[in-house]
Amino acid sequence: MKLASETTAGLWVPLVPSLDALLARLESLSLEPGFAGQAQIALRLALQPYRESRAGALMSPLQQETELANLLLYADFYPQDGQLTLIEQLRDDAGRCALHRPVIEEGPLRSPAVRSWKTVMRRHSVANADVG
Repeated sequence: MKLASETTAGLWVPLVPSLDALLARLESLSLEPGFAGQAQIALRLALQPYRESRAGALMSPLQQETELANLLLYADFYPQDGQLTLIEQLRDDAGRCALHRPVIEEGPLRSPAVRSWKTVMRRHSVANADVG
């Protein structure tokens, strides 16, 4: 009989190759020495319940919780030392390499983070279309 912590509800679906490549690039950016300190801060914030409670000494986060903490770092963490977010760094890096700059829909409810995330996804798909 499996423990409750070893079973998960839901369905696992493999990632689309282009999304998998995007996540791998975000991970490599997060592991760079200049960003490592901010990555540690983000993961500490995301996994804070395990650090602050007495149960945290006995329990460790599930794999899915760690993956969600990484997604928080990649898509929703604003560095405290003034650096660009990982999405913005990836966008700027892709901007230096891409030949095509996609048009971003502007609107009153679009935040800069949403615009930059959409830009990264479009540039990545355009770059993969040119390669394949």
